Amino acid sequence: MQHRAAKLAVLTVVTVGGWMYLGPLSSPDQPLPPARSAVATVAAAYLDAAVRQDCAFTDALTMARTFSWCTSPTMTAYRNLEGPVSFTKEQAGRDEQCISFEMTTIESSDGSIAAAEGPWSLCFVSTDDGWRLYDQGFV
Repeated sequence: MQHRAAKLAVLTVVTVGGWMYLGPLSSPDQPLPPARSAVATVAAAYLDAAVRQDCAFTDALTMARTFSWCTSPTMTAYRNLEGPVSFTKEQAGRDEQCISFEMTTIESSDGSIAAAEGPWSLCFVSTDDGWRLYDQGFV
């Protein structure tokens, strides 16, 4: 009986841990862009959600390897979207499309991103669910 209870406890932790990792606990304020949307459309929707601090929306459009914009750091504005610029698997290790823009941000709580205005880029990869943020950083 103890062995069975221990197994159940481990399975419960894994299940709860898996649920937490697989997606946000709340729904986005706005519907996600359809899977066939252009990358520029997805990027604009992502940036709008970042400024609104719709964490569920930005989380849903961000792959696990990078952070999603929400409250730390906090993007307060963006402008001058340019792109997309395409990179092949040979160039970037995967096929991706990148959008560049100027942003205004408040410093992140860990200090890794300072409060500033400046260039930034979001790089998206195509998935079955549509374009998802794969990487980002200074242009």
